[in-house]
Amino acid sequence: MGKLQRVTNFSFLRAVAVGIVGMSALSFMVRAEDLGSHIASRVEQKALGVQSYKANFDLWLLADGKEFFLTGVTLFKWPKMLRTEMSLRDSKELSQVIYWKGGIVWQYLPSARIAFRQQEEVLRGKYPDAFASQDLLNLQNPFDLIETKTLQFLDEERIDGKTIYLFEGVPKKAIRHQGVLTPALCRMRISDEHGLLQDLVLYDASGQEVMRQHFWDIQPNLELLEEEFEFRPEHVKLVEITQEMEKRMRLILKEDSSP
Repeated sequence: MGKLQRVTNFSFLRAVAVGIVGMSALSFMVRAEDLGSHIASRVEQKALGVQSYKANFDLWLLADGKEFFLTGVTLFKWPKMLRTEMSLRDSKELSQVIYWKGGIVWQYLPSARIAFRQQEEVLRGKYPDAFASQDLLNLQNPFDLIETKTLQFLDEERIDGKTIYLFEGVPKKAIRHQGVLTPALCRMRISDEHGLLQDLVLYDASGQEVMRQHFWDIQPNLELLEEEFEFRPEHVKLVEITQEMEKRMRLILKEDSSP
């Protein structure tokens, strides 16, 4: 892989780490909405009972007409600790590692020996709906990606003998305008077993898929040590991007006043 291609992939991965008459019909719609709210509340409560997890994932992205295929593993420990390792498909080298602990998010690109640091608590203190790289990797709070008033329950499925719920909604503004992808709709499958996210699909305004992520071999409530979530950089260039992210959020809020 040439130097220009590596730089393009690094920039893309960083930006990344940075989708529906009459009284009887109306009555049915109200009941369906109540059912959806009940199911959403139930899976949220189940997810809150998960103190930790480990899961493998496959990720497909479409950006500027180019496809990216990644695979990885993500680990989470309550309350706010996450580590995600991912690689481009068919590559033996790690493309990116994300660490989230103590209100700090690190995006580490091993091949480039660069780590980007974001003070997540500072950013969210000013912009509660700010988008951070770990948001698309957190299986426990998928509804946080969606504008609350747009969340809809679509269907119930049985996959491998287990109940899965399908929801959709409009992604929050910071996700719709985060730069690489411009999703207009988000659909997700959530397990009734433990309330964790299993599939996430983003669509652009034309209905075309721009991101698809599948989590598998989900193992809830594992014994995980805090040390597994600590980033200890050695011989690595450190870049602070909190102010850059703040400027991006100000621009998003200034340019688009829609909900």
